[in-house]
Amino acid sequence: MRTEGIGEFRKQAELAKQYFTQRKQLVESWEYIDTKVIIGIHYEAILAMDFPNGMKTGDTLKLKGKSEFDFEDGKIKSITDKS
Repeated sequence: MRTEGIGEFRKQAELAKQYFTQRKQLVESWEYIDTKVIIGIHYEAILAMDFPNGMKTGDTLKLKGKSEFDFEDGKIKSITDKS
């Protein structure tokens, strides 16, 4: 999924809230490379609905991944989530 601008990002984040009854994201590591900050994450969520991949309401989704924040002029230019 790709969003452009804070309005689209906010809309997508609000929409995604309905998919889960609980969510927890823990930062496990930080890495700084030039204008990027890469954060290693552990994410767990309990599903509020059935998913097309076969996961069911009440199942626990567990992911490990990275969020990459790219900065320009003191502001976040882009965020890329990989899991």
